[in-house]
Amino acid sequence: MSHNSATGYISNGLLHGASDLGSQALSSYSKTQTGDVYEQLQDGARALDLRPKLLANGTMIFHHGNLGIPISFRRLVLDAIRWCNDNPSELVIILHSHLSYQNETRDGPSYSGLYAMADIYADLGVTYLTCGDVYELTVGEVMEMATLGNKYYDDDNNNNNNNNGGSSGGGYLIALDQGNYYASFCGKSNWVKDRLVTCYPYGTAINRCTTTAGGGRGRSRSSSSSSNQRRPTPIELLRRYVTESTNNEPTDDTKQLGPPISTYFQTFNEIQALWQISTSSAVVGVSHLSSLLDDNRKSDVNAYMVNLVHDGNSFDTISVIAIDNVALNGNALLSVIRTQCGQTLELEDGECGSYLSPPKMRKRHRSTMSYYVSLLLVTWAVVWAYMLLMVARKSHKRNIAAAVSKKRAEKRGGINVDVDVDVDVDVDVDVDVDIDVDVDYNNNDNDPVIMVIVWTQRVWNLLSGRRRKNNISNINDINDEGREDPLNGGVYT
Repeated sequence: MSHNSATGYISNGLLHGASDLGSQALSSYSKTQTGDVYEQLQDGARALDLRPKLLANGTMIFHHGNLGIPISFRRLVLDAIRWCNDNPSELVIILHSHLSYQNETRDGPSYSGLYAMADIYADLGVTYLTCGDVYELTVGEVMEMATLGNKYYDDDNNNNNNNNGGSSGGGYLIALDQGNYYASFCGKSNWVKDRLVTCYPYGTAINRCTTTAGGGRGRSRSSSSSSNQRRPTPIELLRRYVTESTNNEPTDDTKQLGPPISTYFQTFNEIQALWQISTSSAVVGVSHLSSLLDDNRKSDVNAYMVNLVHDGNSFDTISVIAIDNVALNGNALLSVIRTQCGQTLELEDGECGSYLSPPKMRKRHRSTMSYYVSLLLVTWAVVWAYMLLMVARKSHKRNIAAAVSKKRAEKRGGINVDVDVDVDVDVDVDVDVDIDVDVDYNNNDNDPVIMVIVWTQRVWNLLSGRRRKNNISNINDINDEGREDPLNGGVYT
């Protein structure tokens, strides 16, 4: 399952509602996915974690915490339908949770958010049910109900089956929640506040998840005498968290990790195989120009989870495993889940699980905050360096031309010379620029202006890597003896 799927629609890590620079920076720890829902499904997701929000005007969007994600509910569902039409043999499950209201009042219809979603699903021909409606059903039975174009709903305890033509391209898509005011998740989420594992569990960058010492790249640290090194690494803490979520004794206590006892409304048992976010961890991450996607990529946590599933001994059962950044090794995770021994009758002993070679892993994904920041800084530096170089070059040529002209005039006996430069720019307007330069070149050996011109040229020659024959290295090196004087028709003496 792609964790908080709608955040993939956030552009450049910025969330609607982040009004200042600090909020914009912290919003980089709210984007959990890259790409829209179609891309996430293409990258291996088969369940979508959606957190809808009903605005005061009746529009349905999504949210992550207090920050809104300005993508319409209908647009996202249409992206999912489009993928299902292109992949008609696959079942996709939409799991709602955390339904939020812009006006947190229960005036009017008490379940207006559910009605708004139901209307959209009905219009698009997507099956929308409660968790209990799929209780103890087989995958095949759920797929039959989830066929796109069929509309299922419960009205006075009578199931009605209508085809409204909302989708006729094939595929299987179904949306589920508990049917209450907040459209609660159909399962036990295993979100235990006191046990949450962040990339920076100790409040500093020491032993963070992205370093080898912190278990980055899925590597466990070696023992050390340092007190910090005696602490479990973030990847070790996360391994305990995910394995206890499925291997502990069943319990309905939401403050304890483990599968649920009652499965009527808790159809799924979620394994949160991802770095959680706290205020302190987000601050530390932003101070290192990182983001949630960067932490995911640099720590290789998705690849680590692929290896855990592949070895066949870490999890007793897998119902739903939620990851961030499904674009990075999501298909590899889907592959090892589907080839687990006992997962399907098509695989015989010796042809499943760890008997098979592990899938190839990717090391990069579509975008990271540090990549875009670095690209922006490099581009800015190159543009400014080029502009300064062009300005310096033009100024250098202009100064040398003026110096040569004045030196020649001085040899002819003149001291003060006016230099007129006419520039005609023929775009829409003709611009005439007259520059009058009146400089006294007496004692020019120590004249600071002349020295600046000379050293500017020398620096330019050094940077350009070559010397032109006609370049002037010193204003006093000008020697016009024996050359024709174009003004007086004679020769210089």
